This record gives sequence, C-alpha cells and structure tokens, in this order.
Amino acid sequence: MANNASDIATNSICIDSGSEKKTPALSDGALLPGSLCTIIAATGYVDGADAGGVEEFIGILEKSYNKTIDEFRTAGKPVTLIIPTQGKKYIVRIDSANTAAGIPGKPLELSATSEGKVMDAATLDDKTMCRLAQVYNGTDDFAIVWWGAV
Repeated sequence: MANNASDIATNSICIDSGSEKKTPALSDGALLPGSLCTIIAATGYVDGADAGGVEEFIGILEKSYNKTIDEFRTAGKPVTLIIPTQGKKYIVRIDSANTAAGIPGKPLELSATSEGKVMDAATLDDKTMCRLAQVYNGTDDFAIVWWGAV
C-alpha cells in the first residue's frame, strides 16, 4: 500500500539518481510532495494543476529539507518544484477514484477532478504525461511513474 509517499521513499520524490532542474515557489500550505503543480503568477504560490483548469503544469512538488516527505509545508514558506525529465521515475499523487488498477506502462494524465494528481488517460494521446512504473492496485494515493509517454 502506498497511502503516503513515505511508503515508497523518504528522501525525495525523484526515484532515479542524477541532477534535476528545479524552480522555486512558495507553499500554499495544502499540497503534499508528489503533487503536480503550477505557480500562481500574482503570488508565487504553488497550486495543484488539473486538466480542466487554465493553469499550466510546471513541476512536481519536492519534499522540503526540514519536513518529512509526508508533511505539508507552511503557507508562504519556500518550496521547490522538480521539472520532470523524460524517462526518469518520480513519486506522484494518484486520483484513485478515477484510476483503475493497472500494470507498468499504463498511461496517465492530469486529473480533471483533483488538483495536483494524475489519473487514467482516456486515450493514448498528447495529454499523456507519464506511465505507471509499478503495479497499481486502484486504491493507493501515491505511485511511482516514468515521466513522459515512453
């Protein structure tokens, strides 16, 4: 079961080694590491990206240096978004209500109903953001994915 990111890893949402491109932002006080985010231009705060919104996906919220991987960062405090790299593995939040059980390779896209999560891709098209990198049971809140439609 992966109901917390710490069920998978504890140090980072990036599973693969190597340097990552990152961008700074400010915490909204509600998003967990592994959330897919945008940055609100007027405030610099992160916001959960979703398929129905007008915001643009920027990166995956990384764990804060002084918090565990399962903790929210206080609103207004600095956070980091990892700009995902094609083919690398990351821990992301899953919209379990809209994602059926699946095997590695299953395509995922931004959730239309939950901010900052991914869900089953309706079709294999340009909306596919990542693929499962492990078996998913259909109920977990976090999963490891390969970034990109590879």
